[in-house]
Amino acid sequence: MHSLEKVVYIMYGQHIRKPQHKHMQPSESTLYDILQLPPSASSDDIRASYKRLVLQLHPDRHQNSGNTAAFQALQHAYTILQDDIARTEYDRQLALQAEASMVAVSDELELDDMDVSDEGVHTTTCRCGGHFVLPGKDLELGLARILLPCDTCSLLIAVQVASHDT
Repeated sequence: MHSLEKVVYIMYGQHIRKPQHKHMQPSESTLYDILQLPPSASSDDIRASYKRLVLQLHPDRHQNSGNTAAFQALQHAYTILQDDIARTEYDRQLALQAEASMVAVSDELELDDMDVSDEGVHTTTCRCGGHFVLPGKDLELGLARILLPCDTCSLLIAVQVASHDT
């Protein structure tokens, strides 16, 4: 089994599960896992890993190998992590998700339950009167679930965006 097939690929909010072992189910991985890098990787490390993995996974080089989904996940991971602004936002969302295991989420919403502006900004009102704000650019990160803090109080909600087409 190819090393990239040992992780769960996150692609546009959809999970493509590849078993690590016949008796083990994989856990959700990050875009860093797809590129086989730590979150502290430099831009040069990201570029080098991407180039190395493209040679291993490109469908034109390996026809009938079944690596199309893995290659698309690699493309998506590189697109986000090579862009400094998108990477910063992705890292922020990863940190919020890690904190969520230690913090109570006050509500779970579907993206369609939120109001959306002409600019693509999704919002919903908090019980304190403040707002939970989800900029449209955050949807481009490909996360299935985004945690949003209230802009006034300490409440946190989780928004499911997996079924949203970006």
